[in-house]
Amino acid sequence: MWSEEALRARLEARAAELGDKPLRQLLIEGGLGHDTLDKVPSGSRQVSTLEKMAAAVDWTLPEVMGFGVFTGLSAELSEKAFVVAERVLERAPAEVRTRQNLILLHARVYNALAARERDGRPVDDEILAAFEEMLAGEMAQSKARDGHPATATRRETATTKRSRSSAALAPTKAKN
Repeated sequence: MWSEEALRARLEARAAELGDKPLRQLLIEGGLGHDTLDKVPSGSRQVSTLEKMAAAVDWTLPEVMGFGVFTGLSAELSEKAFVVAERVLERAPAEVRTRQNLILLHARVYNALAARERDGRPVDDEILAAFEEMLAGEMAQSKARDGHPATATRRETATTKRSRSSAALAPTKAKN
């Protein structure tokens, strides 16, 4: 959801990073009016205005809009996530031990571990074991409840995913 307050905060933080000029001056030099931040549009800002804001603070459009810049994967974190994913599948029923589920598990664990790192929380053996137990438990509960593991079509809303770093696993049955 768009937030003018968050936009202003991002721009002010970026101007502080650049350090040499106040934000208003950067925006004016970028071809925007002195009151650009004070005039809040009734709907949303025009892309052309956001592009000018981005250029004024030497950013890209996605950055000014609040989307993180992809910095690549951490090989170390990916390896940890892969080990957890493999261990969970080793404990799972044979019908869900698929390459697709390995990939889904890896992605889920990697995202959760990366979020922990971003938040400054530890990613140690205890956390890895906890993720493994949680995921294995979810798979077992799904099988006990439904008579089979959850399917890949199971989805959660974006709100639920944001509110829980450990969104529900969506394993699929192996095709015969």
